[in-house]
Amino acid sequence: MVRFLVVGILLLCSSIQDVKTRKLSNRGLIVGGIAVVILLLTEWLCSGWIAGVSSAIRSVPWERLMGALPGLGLLVLSYGMRGQIGRGDAYLMCISGAALGVKQGMALLFYALLLAGSISLVLLVLRKVKKDTKIPFVPFLFGGYLLSLIQQFA
Repeated sequence: MVRFLVVGILLLCSSIQDVKTRKLSNRGLIVGGIAVVILLLTEWLCSGWIAGVSSAIRSVPWERLMGALPGLGLLVLSYGMRGQIGRGDAYLMCISGAALGVKQGMALLFYALLLAGSISLVLLVLRKVKKDTKIPFVPFLFGGYLLSLIQQFA
């Protein structure tokens, strides 16, 4: 449960910063990344003490670490598209995915892209934005996170 709180606070704070400045601070990403690493290590070590050291070695949180893959995919796209996708968004997705795991990380990204695409389409149809207008993506990550939580706990 702590991981959901950590990711929620990180995404909420990053959303506010992204809307205000259109950038994510490296300091905030580093602090969030360190918090997730500490969280993963704590969960892993505690599971080892409870279940025995040999099972802890076998239960390295690979599923959680694989949750960073969607963010790594965004990072590759960011470099390939020359910054059209922000690198901070990709790093934040890596951190969130590592904390949540593959299944929920993929759900978070899916819902975020669905929300961003839907809102962008509405704004284009209403002529509130042009097709080359940049919009902050982290609020959609936060919305996708909330939708993925609803999906998981409903």
